[in-house]
Amino acid sequence: ADLVAYRVETLLDGIGAVTVSDVKPELVGDFLSAKRAKGMAVQTSNNYLKDAKGFFNWLVRSKRAAENPIAQVTKIPVTDRARKLRRRALELDEAAALLTATRNGPVRYNMPAEERYWLYRLALETALRSSELRSLRRENVELNNDEPFVWLPGDDTKNRKGCELPLKPGTASEIKTFIASKHTKAALFATMPPVTDVAYMLRQDLKAAGVMDDTESGKIDFHALRVTSLSWLADAGTPLRT
Repeated sequence: ADLVAYRVETLLDGIGAVTVSDVKPELVGDFLSAKRAKGMAVQTSNNYLKDAKGFFNWLVRSKRAAENPIAQVTKIPVTDRARKLRRRALELDEAAALLTATRNGPVRYNMPAEERYWLYRLALETALRSSELRSLRRENVELNNDEPFVWLPGDDTKNRKGCELPLKPGTASEIKTFIASKHTKAALFATMPPVTDVAYMLRQDLKAAGVMDDTESGKIDFHALRVTSLSWLADAGTPLRT
């Protein structure tokens, strides 16, 4: 429900709609086209349209609107290539280049360089998803023992199970400075941009690092950082079940 609401609100804000009469098919089409040009997947674009149509259909059924203003806007056919998104893991030197370029880079999408650096580093070292990283608070970083870790309650994980993920000693030592001034309940990444902009932000940092985000081997989006983390574990001989 939150995701549907987010998509509808994002679309309406994107076309500057205040009333139903402000919603025009061509505006919706242009908005989604611009999003796809920035890297949004065709299937995601179709999901935005589907959810917006559902919202306006509800308005009609509840007699809040006379008709659905985008009823005639059609989805874009999803090709096999678009449907089967193939991600690739970053090589070690690519990951190092990304982290270095990010730390020395400018503010992007209102997120400071140091905060983005730790967002990517924790994603690479813990395999946490974007939404799970967004949920992290200062209290979720446990450094006061011999085995430092980050943890999340079941309410904040995709499988609804709590988790504890170990941190490398070097990471635990370095992150102390980053979290030192944060209140216990403060979000670790308070300036993290909206869901759709996280991928655009990463793409800019990849470009600054000289890392190709889309090659014949596959695409690098934010979820690819999780793929990278798991690939590194596999390469290190970690049992699949673990």
